[in-house]
Amino acid sequence: MNFAPIYTDIAKEATMRTAAPEREDRCPPRTRETRLDEGAGYGVRGTYLRQRSPHSRTSHSRICAMRDHDELFAALAASDFRRRFRLRGAELDYLRRKGRDAVLRHAREMIDARLAPAEIANDGKQTPMRGHPVFLAQHATATCCRGCLAKWHGIPKGQALTEAEREHVVRAIERWIVEQESAAPPEETAGEDQIGMDL
Repeated sequence: MNFAPIYTDIAKEATMRTAAPEREDRCPPRTRETRLDEGAGYGVRGTYLRQRSPHSRTSHSRICAMRDHDELFAALAASDFRRRFRLRGAELDYLRRKGRDAVLRHAREMIDARLAPAEIANDGKQTPMRGHPVFLAQHATATCCRGCLAKWHGIPKGQALTEAEREHVVRAIERWIVEQESAAPPEETAGEDQIGMDL
């Protein structure tokens, strides 16, 4: 029996698979090192965001997993660095004076300007350590830069944040602020000498 035609077909298919260019619109693979880094963990549950590919006119979609907030906050609580942040002093007073709605509007504006662009020249340094409740919340929730978003939230770098991803970030900031506000001392005992981070 002549197997030459079968081998030819197999070789042709292998060549096509090898020669096919990798799609630029796919999420980067989650490597073992990435999953282990800073509490990312195995088996991350998340909200799956389906987007139409910007590089294709076909119906191909790119799927990215945004980490579930409950799992995220459990991991943040296990981080020595993240749990050092507290809403106190001037930042707490600011929240009480301006109100939560105003602070969350600021959060959305900051995310749009400092975190949402695909390329950020000073990524990793764009969020001050103090000076506004949102700054503290961003460091506490690992929404301070695109590197932290990738490691902790499963939102890859190199592409502008979608509306759903921006909402995900703001909701994480809101959750931290609500928890901190509830745990804060009464207004009359909250002094200006307190700082927003346990050193």
